[in-house]
Amino acid sequence: MSHRLPDDDATTQVRHPSRAVVRSSVAATVGIVPLLWPLVNRELGPIWATVAVVSAVAGNAVITRLLAYPGVEAWLREMLPSLAASPPDRRDRLDLSAPLPTVMASDGGDVVMLDGGGAVHASDTDERIVSGLVIPWDKQGNTTAGPLTIPSGAVRVPADITRVKLMFKHTGTEGHKPVGRALSYEGRQDGLWMTFSIARTPDGDAATQQVAEHVFDAFSAELRKVKQDGTRVTDSILTAVALVDTPAFADARVHTLKAQYTPSTQENETVNVKAFIQSLMAAGASAETARAKAAEFYDAADIAAVDVTGFIAPTSPAPTSPAPTSPAPAAPVAANAGYTAPLAPVVPAGLPQHHSPAIVHASAFDAAQTILDLSRNRDQVVHAALADITNSGLTDALPPAWLGELWTGPAQTRELVTLLNTKPLRSWRMQGFRWKDRPLVAAYDGDKTEIPTNPVSIEPYESEATRWAGGHDLDRKFWDFGDAGILASYWAAMNESYAIVTDAAAGAFIVANAKVVAPIAPTDAPNVPPIVLAMYAAKNSVKKATGTNPSYYLANPADQLALLTLTASNKPAFWDQLGVDPSMLLWRDQVPAGTLIAGAKPATTFWELPGSPLRVEAEHLSHGGRDRAMFGYTGQTIDNPDGLVKIAFTPAP
Repeated sequence: MSHRLPDDDATTQVRHPSRAVVRSSVAATVGIVPLLWPLVNRELGPIWATVAVVSAVAGNAVITRLLAYPGVEAWLREMLPSLAASPPDRRDRLDLSAPLPTVMASDGGDVVMLDGGGAVHASDTDERIVSGLVIPWDKQGNTTAGPLTIPSGAVRVPADITRVKLMFKHTGTEGHKPVGRALSYEGRQDGLWMTFSIARTPDGDAATQQVAEHVFDAFSAELRKVKQDGTRVTDSILTAVALVDTPAFADARVHTLKAQYTPSTQENETVNVKAFIQSLMAAGASAETARAKAAEFYDAADIAAVDVTGFIAPTSPAPTSPAPTSPAPAAPVAANAGYTAPLAPVVPAGLPQHHSPAIVHASAFDAAQTILDLSRNRDQVVHAALADITNSGLTDALPPAWLGELWTGPAQTRELVTLLNTKPLRSWRMQGFRWKDRPLVAAYDGDKTEIPTNPVSIEPYESEATRWAGGHDLDRKFWDFGDAGILASYWAAMNESYAIVTDAAAGAFIVANAKVVAPIAPTDAPNVPPIVLAMYAAKNSVKKATGTNPSYYLANPADQLALLTLTASNKPAFWDQLGVDPSMLLWRDQVPAGTLIAGAKPATTFWELPGSPLRVEAEHLSHGGRDRAMFGYTGQTIDNPDGLVKIAFTPAP
């Protein structure tokens, strides 16, 4: 469709395109040169800087000239009004509240703009009619496109009003159905009013009942090709109206319902109230008893309308012995309208098949007789002959419930490594040195005498990183069927294992390299547990050698009971001055019983390759699987042997 701009609606840019190009180029030059030229000049030199500036200004001039074409301006007004030089001309949008007598054709061909204060009718007096306010003007509603306000003149309707269908629920939602068509529309001061004819179909009957019961008693319009300025609709086409329970606009409600509703009568039911009462009377019940029993199943008004005056119960014929002849074939039962024969029962695996020789339909008399017998003797319990269905027999029929990974407790993490000095490992081979005899400083007499000196020595240190690895060949079905839970659990288990083994290795290294120091005799403090005395001695040794208190203490779990001898009554008065805290103890199996290890954080360094543990995955096509493996590299050094000590103590008996 071509876009044309009327001559009397042209903007100054369209009327004077050259002037618009010059003005835009000057503005671009003033804004671009101070910013773009210095930047490009610094990187590429003055020539390329000049080229960049000229290209930017020329490109701006070309775009400005294109936007000044009347066709482009008209297209922008229609498709992107926010980029147009002026807002769209609304003179062809007719106000629904204006008292004009005609409808005008729009650019859409078969779509017209609603134009009058009077209604346009296309109705049949025999139709079932529903009418009301469809769209209120200038009121905000919560729509599928967000909050919108629809003013008068922003909605167009088809020239053939019957093309606007009445839907039960919105198009595209679950259970939506067309139930009618539009007959007329009217633009009033408060909004767009419409009248619809409801079809004489089962869906139409159901919709009529929903409106009559005030369940789905609201209108909600369906608009297409909606153009909006912010939250305000500027143009749209009405294609359908839906009956809903909650409308986008609170005032969009059904105001009038004119319909013929024919309720079902008792004669159309399987057992009507009169036949039910007479059947009970034929079974021996009195009229009062039959009416009382019928009240459990029927309305009181229907029961009161039944006249059983003069009813005589039929007598049952005397039973006779059947003749010893073969039974005649049963006559086929005529199927009632709307009746569907039952399907064969489905029997779970392992259960015997139960065959029923025929389908038996109880008559109204039989049903009434059964109800009457049960009401006379409520203590009697009737059981049908049913086949047993047991849990074991349904094993093959019940699907298993997927539980995922069973709970195994919180994942174990590193406990000791976090207390050590940690650094990144950059090579699998570690080399360094440490002082064996450190250089010392002493007092100096001066007067050009010899300055103090002492023998010094260093010792080299060299080791290789410890390698860690683990892997498995996993069946590719876990990927093909998207078992993400199993795959994620695999990596979680491998990460947990890596944390456990590396933390245990760090503990074993510390135990093997700790320096032995002398313990304190228990007789010096008989009321203090030996393990606490060992902590005090270790703290003093580390503090004296390194100037730092220990950051951790290690002991065997079997020595925990030694702390039970310390109570509030025998706790020393100056306990806090000792500088030890039993809560800092870590219980490790690597430590021998009766031994305490204390270490300062700077005394030991734990080295680890950044990113460890490393995950590796590769296809294993020949076995139909994928190989998954985890690798890690760690190392450990003793940076100051005096900062890691070991003390033996005698556990309490």
